[in-house]
Amino acid sequence: KGNPFYAIQLLKHLYEHNIIQKKNGCWTLDWEKVNIHSIPGTLIDFILKRINILAQREKEVIAIGAVAGTSFSNTMLREISTEDNRFIDKCLKKAHQLQLIETRKPFFQHISFVHNKIHDAFYNSIGDTKRKAIHEEIAGYYEKEESWNPKKLFFITHHYINSYNKEKTLEYAEKAGTAARHKYAHDEAVRYFKIVKKILEAKKEKRTQRWVEVNTQLVEIYLLNGRCDKAIKIVYNVLPFIKNKFTKAEYYCILATAFYRKGDFKKCEEFGRKGLSLLGEYLPVSKKTVLLGLCKELIVHGLHSLFSFFYPRKQKIRMRKYELICKFYSVLLWMYVLSDLMKFLRSMLRMLHLAESKIGKSKQLAYSYHGYAGLCVSIPMFKRGLMYIDKALTLRKELNDSYGIAESLQLYGF
Repeated sequence: KGNPFYAIQLLKHLYEHNIIQKKNGCWTLDWEKVNIHSIPGTLIDFILKRINILAQREKEVIAIGAVAGTSFSNTMLREISTEDNRFIDKCLKKAHQLQLIETRKPFFQHISFVHNKIHDAFYNSIGDTKRKAIHEEIAGYYEKEESWNPKKLFFITHHYINSYNKEKTLEYAEKAGTAARHKYAHDEAVRYFKIVKKILEAKKEKRTQRWVEVNTQLVEIYLLNGRCDKAIKIVYNVLPFIKNKFTKAEYYCILATAFYRKGDFKKCEEFGRKGLSLLGEYLPVSKKTVLLGLCKELIVHGLHSLFSFFYPRKQKIRMRKYELICKFYSVLLWMYVLSDLMKFLRSMLRMLHLAESKIGKSKQLAYSYHGYAGLCVSIPMFKRGLMYIDKALTLRKELNDSYGIAESLQLYGF
């Protein structure tokens, strides 16, 4: 069978039935007993044979532990089971003697199944309806506990999902998805958010803000993992339900980013232009308008260079708008540097202009300084380039932007 656990179970079985015995310091095999004795042919057969030694009530007690997981606490078992403590202790001792479970000191406070196959056998021995009810009871038990830690959130979520309690699953799965994302467990986060999305859609809450936010979480994860087609598909499904211009612009920014990463520059520019227009920002595309825009930005840049000490009063609502505009330009810049130099120059200066005049000291301004420094160095205008690298690095240190600091130091190397 090639399975160490199977080999151990086989040896135990042979020893218990006196088929192998120790005589005069040596182990001997009784071939006559081998020929007449029925030896289980698979690991599952061994497990079932051992489990079937337990009475039905005893199996049901251990099965509650199996619903809790591959390990469980005695305290939880006593709380969930309808049996008295004396009977529970008897079940645990018997299961321990049969080597179905193991425990660490203090005995029977923390219990584990000896093997996953044993856990699965107990878990599958319960009917669906009863199993769902136990899952819900276990989730409720841990939900009431005073002590709290991040692992408990995932534990409770798991049990409410398997209990099919939709309201409780909604309450916890969204939190678990966000927590998983913060831990960079993206596959787990996707699983949780998909569950939330499915429940919301079943409840006819497809157009709600919550449904939109869950889809946004999925899109951002897919973009981060390079699954651009999935991100695009979700955005196309969500866009018809978005009425707010700013939110719609955010989704267009996502589309522009996704199409840039796919190498579809035409679509990237198309959605960049649509999104910017919703924010009141014009993106020129023809040669004539791009050239005029470049001339205008050069003049504005000259004025800003003369009055670099000036920063406007920041209004949070307007800042949000201009931060998103700069986000659009940061995507378009990467595309234009590979496809259209004039558009790249105009967009770079435009982003720098907006960051200086509309946002002020921020990551967007530092990024604009950094981009402009790279442009100057490549022309080459090394003196001006170094001046803007210094500006970017100083601002990033002030903002405690560790990634940005590294990026600026990297440009020094070039």
